[in-house]
Amino acid sequence: MGIAELEYEAAGMDLKARYEEEKDAIYLTLADAELRKLTLKIPDDDNLASVLDLIVAGQDRLHAGNYSAFVNSVVKTSPGTQGLRDGTLVDLEAD
Repeated sequence: MGIAELEYEAAGMDLKARYEEEKDAIYLTLADAELRKLTLKIPDDDNLASVLDLIVAGQDRLHAGNYSAFVNSVVKTSPGTQGLRDGTLVDLEAD
């Protein structure tokens, strides 16, 4: 089973990404200074490189005030993205 992880501490939010080959997905966790967090399950599909570009381009500007727009961008780029909150996966739809 292949697993890759990375963590990035930005000024406004911390990001943690974990790729799990067996599940064909990246789990991206966004956490703010108040320890509120959201984990996205992003499918490993043809759009994965574009999602990774979004993460890298936005990581230094990400904060509690704009993370919703960031999540929306991820969902638009990779339909099928789910959100994990309180242990439950829910399908996310772009605005």
